[in-house]
Amino acid sequence: AIGVLQLAERIRRLNEPARASTPETDLWFHIGAICARRGGKRGGPECRLNLPARSARVQLEPQDLELILQELMENAAKAEATVVSVGGLVPDDGSAVFFVEDDGEGIPDGEQEKIFESWYFNFPGGTGLGLAVVERIVTQAGGAARAVRLKKGLRIEITLPVILLAAGADAEEEE
Repeated sequence: AIGVLQLAERIRRLNEPARASTPETDLWFHIGAICARRGGKRGGPECRLNLPARSARVQLEPQDLELILQELMENAAKAEATVVSVGGLVPDDGSAVFFVEDDGEGIPDGEQEKIFESWYFNFPGGTGLGLAVVERIVTQAGGAARAVRLKKGLRIEITLPVILLAAGADAEEEE
């Protein structure tokens, strides 16, 4: 679980002056690795991956990406999801979009924007800070976060600007 100390440290780092450069992260590679590490968690929902073959590099700290995914997956577990789908796509607009979609309880209609506000929580024992921190990390990276209510469950979409797109390993071998 994301602890209060981990969130406090992340909030402290968010309030520091911006560094000259943030490392580039291979988005799909890191998402796959994070999900593989989390996949064996006892009692958690099943995780299904559907990521693009071509690489998308974004300007985001790997630990920030891990915090984002950890928060979204833990919220899915708290919503009693049995399956969490993590996927991505690369539209033609210079961005990369990844999503975490679950089949849990979802959120009430009209709450899609509120869930990213500080102190909003929908689960007993929540701090109301997790998704606010997620949204702030994404915004500082030049991206956007949005929630989409599903018939059953919730989908959180994270859009980030892409620094570099490259063909996946399969495409490189064919050349």
